[in-house]
Amino acid sequence: MNEISFNLLATFYEFIFLMCEITVLFLLINSVMTYVNNSFNINKYLSNNLTSYFKAIFIGALTPFCSCSTIPLFNSLLKNGINHGISFAYLLTSPLINPMIFTMLLAAFGLKITIFYVTFIVIFVFIVSFVLSFLAADLLIKDDFLLIKQESKCKCKAKLKFKECFYKALLSYKKIFKYIFFGMLIGAFFHNFIPQDLLSNNLANLGIYGIFLASLFGILLYVRTDFVIPLGISLMNAGFPLGVVFSFLIAGGGCSLPELILLKSMFKTRMMIIFILSVLAMANIFGILLYFFY
Repeated sequence: MNEISFNLLATFYEFIFLMCEITVLFLLINSVMTYVNNSFNINKYLSNNLTSYFKAIFIGALTPFCSCSTIPLFNSLLKNGINHGISFAYLLTSPLINPMIFTMLLAAFGLKITIFYVTFIVIFVFIVSFVLSFLAADLLIKDDFLLIKQESKCKCKAKLKFKECFYKALLSYKKIFKYIFFGMLIGAFFHNFIPQDLLSNNLANLGIYGIFLASLFGILLYVRTDFVIPLGISLMNAGFPLGVVFSFLIAGGGCSLPELILLKSMFKTRMMIIFILSVLAMANIFGILLYFFY
């Protein structure tokens, strides 16, 4: 079997795995969240106040999802009427802070860098999400989600059985199936056909400019959470500055082309631009801080 045939087979298997993973997560999380919100009104726990932003960040920090796997819960938060700024706080946090990442960072880079990383992400996400909440939702989120959000405010909701919640999740899944399909297909293709050493071959001896290039590579390459930190360690061992390593880590973990395709089903163009710029800014600012102070 030649290399192209092997990569095609690996792409097919990874595509099937990713489709199954996203499908199960989407249906399960949306069903559970719809049922919980209908029974207990989750909106009062994530109401539009300052503490709710940190609650959303905390929820994100507990969910060990990659950038694509955050979409089902983010989708459910929006559909259950949670403020778009608070939901955005979860979306940015989940792939960048979780128990697995914290443990790997601690083992690889030490306590000082890990605490600095977590503190920076929390502060940055809070500021961006809080500012975002002042923008009108109808300028950022597609109308389907705004209609569902308005309906969720009705105080005379009938109790739904879990079967009915699952059916609603299926209807939502049907609406964004094409985005999931093409997003996972592109992700599997990129992961198996774009050389992982492409980053190291193009960032050598670029100095601070390598930070900006690393963040762009991070978004363009589909890198899963369980791989991004080991790759970062290998880059550091190869002599790359910490700023370049973490710029790639944040951009690669926080955003990817497959995720953008999925988010396109929910976001208007303005929100897509805000999301991409937020991840790039987060990656570059933290990378520059490390470059000059570590």
